[in-house]
Amino acid sequence: MMVNDLLPECHSYYHFGGTPITLPCNECVSWLLMKSPIPYPKNRFKRLNIPITITTTALRNR
Repeated sequence: MMVNDLLPECHSYYHFGGTPITLPCNECVSWLLMKSPIPYPKNRFKRLNIPITITTTALRNR
């Protein structure tokens, strides 16, 4: 599943790097906070119970 599959076509968001909100907090996660609320049906939340993989390139001290 791609993150873009969960978001509307036109989306504006804030991105924060950080840790999970539950222990242990030693992983690195990306938080996406939408600028405007997105209606999302409860039955689609079941799809979120699978890992989401995002391929990124290291910044190499940029």
